This record gives sequence, structure tokens and C-alpha cells, in this order.
Amino acid sequence: MSDGAMLLKARGTSNSCASADRVRARETERVLRKLDLSREQAEAVECLSRSLVDELVRGPIAKVTAIMERTGVSAAGREA
Repeated sequence: MSDGAMLLKARGTSNSCASADRVRARETERVLRKLDLSREQAEAVECLSRSLVDELVRGPIAKVTAIMERTGVSAAGREA
């Protein structure tokens, strides 16, 4: 794994995912307060929001990191 890929994985991935999860949690909570849902329904909404973040944020970041590892490109866009 290149130094850049390790840096992206260590910093960028965790920061991006944490930021996305904070937004997800805040927005999910905001919507759940407005709705009169059963516990099971609220849990389903929570599960859906987590799945969306996984698909839209974590998945693409993992793919980019894997490409960087295979090609030896650093996080700065240069070959390692």
C-alpha cells in the first residue's frame, strides 16, 4: 500500500465517514422527531439511513483506496 493510500485510508476515510455519519444521524433524528412511528418503523428508518451512507460514502472511498493501492498513486495524485 502506498503512503498516500495509507494516509487516505487513515485520515480521509475515517474523517469523511465520521462526517457523513454525523449528518446522517442528525437528519435521521430530525425526521424521526416529526413522524409518529412505531419503534420498529423508526429502527427501519435508522437502518435505511446507515445503508445509504455505506453505499454512497464508504463504498466509493473503499474503491478509490483500492485503486490507489493497485496503481501506486498517492493521495496527492502522484505515483508513490
